[in-house]
Amino acid sequence: MGQEHFPVSEPTLHKLTVEEFVSLDAAGFFLGKGRFELIEGEIYQMSPLHRPHGRVIIEIGSQFHRAVEAAALDLEVLSPVSMRLGPHSLPEPDLLVAAPDPDDQFVELGFARLAIEVADSSLRHDFTRKVPLYARHGVPELWIVDLKARVIHQMTDPGAEAYSTVEVHPFGGRVASKLVPQIALDSARLA
Repeated sequence: MGQEHFPVSEPTLHKLTVEEFVSLDAAGFFLGKGRFELIEGEIYQMSPLHRPHGRVIIEIGSQFHRAVEAAALDLEVLSPVSMRLGPHSLPEPDLLVAAPDPDDQFVELGFARLAIEVADSSLRHDFTRKVPLYARHGVPELWIVDLKARVIHQMTDPGAEAYSTVEVHPFGGRVASKLVPQIALDSARLA
């Protein structure tokens, strides 16, 4: 008597919530350990950013900033920024075009227009984890800039696990957003 009986069951996976992840960060858990993202409740340590990766992010960001200003669009070009996708995911795309949000913390899904991932060593992670995540949550347009193959994978029409429309553009041409056509990239400048 007096002993509690707990049902015997298999161990279960605890998926971290965005709030738990943010609390770990605020408590200094990640301090000095690099960059991390929360994807479907799991923590992923991201690889260090190399110079070519950084140059491409700056080039795309610069071109997009100029396009947004020239067209007087009510959009922001953000890098880096975290985007909340449901209760268990806080990815950090390399660039994000979003409508302004008065909340001013994380970009919420309804404000996202175009997410861009620049892939050097992260290509497999981007395609196996991030593409399905972005599609499942309805991020309207996603670009994966593949530095090794020198192509841009432009994805639209998100579905349950993938994007139904995918176009591949070799570096060297002009690529315009399908959602916001005033925003275009001269990919020849990514060389």
